[in-house]
Amino acid sequence: MPYQQQPYAAGQPQPAPYAYPQQQYQQQGPAGYGYPPQDGYGYPGPLQAPPAQGGPNGPSGPDWQALAEDNESARRRRKRLWSIGAGVLALLVVGGIVTTTVLLSGKGDKPVADPTPTAAPSPSETLPSTAVDVLSDTKYDTAPINAAALFPQDQITVNGRTYTRSVTSNTKLNHCEEAVTPDIGQILVTNKCLHIHRATYTDGTLGITVAIADLPDKAAAGRARDAGAGSVLSLTATKQPFCQNVTCVTNQAVYGRYLYLTVAGPLGNAPVPSGDTSASQAARDISDYAQAILLARGQQALSTLQQGGASASPGASASAGASASARASASPSR
Repeated sequence: MPYQQQPYAAGQPQPAPYAYPQQQYQQQGPAGYGYPPQDGYGYPGPLQAPPAQGGPNGPSGPDWQALAEDNESARRRRKRLWSIGAGVLALLVVGGIVTTTVLLSGKGDKPVADPTPTAAPSPSETLPSTAVDVLSDTKYDTAPINAAALFPQDQITVNGRTYTRSVTSNTKLNHCEEAVTPDIGQILVTNKCLHIHRATYTDGTLGITVAIADLPDKAAAGRARDAGAGSVLSLTATKQPFCQNVTCVTNQAVYGRYLYLTVAGPLGNAPVPSGDTSASQAARDISDYAQAILLARGQQALSTLQQGGASASPGASASAGASASARASASPSR
């Protein structure tokens, strides 16, 4: 049954209402926290300020000097990182350019071949540097040689004087003695002369035959010249022979591996008169022409050699050696 409070009788003392025991609190510690002291009720004690810590925020406030130093250190670290990053980026760009260049220069791993390869001389090879040097060695002097190639013009002008070509001729291989007098013929055979190519020019009163003897090297040509014997036989194709068994003017000179000879005298086979200068002048003119022919041949060969990968020495002149030692003399022609 529900509990019901019984009324108290009149005059009886009524018990005091139930209440928690009252307790007196005394304020302890710093005022304003509002917590009782720790006496068993489970409340914490008075709040205490945390101990002071070292660093930029000390007991008296922030350490601005330390903060500035930290900020400067961080800025320097960022700058170093940017520098390193830029360097790496530059290396990657250069590497990419090199790689691209390599890839563009050839397909795959196959090298790109020169469409017109030329044979390069060996590093230890001594190369000709002048026209006369080229004509001193059959290794470099390889152009075809014959009378038609050497004497192509019907008419020439030398030192202001005009000469007309009348006839040309070539000896067979190793038969140089057929185009010269016997004394020099034997010398040419001994020095292994290959061919003699001849042409005759006239000026109306004089006949001049020039011969270019093709020898194996410069030394052989020099030996033939130094012998100083004989002359080329005059070559005629008309009824006006010249220099046959009469006194005529002769020249001999060397250019490279070539010995060139001239003989000049009056048409009709008359001897050269004593004190005459016209035959000597004509012989020198045609001798100069022969040298010019050989010089042009040497220059052409040198140019071809240089274009093929060889190089001439600095300051080398194609005319070096052009002042060949010519010898003019009056001697009987047979």
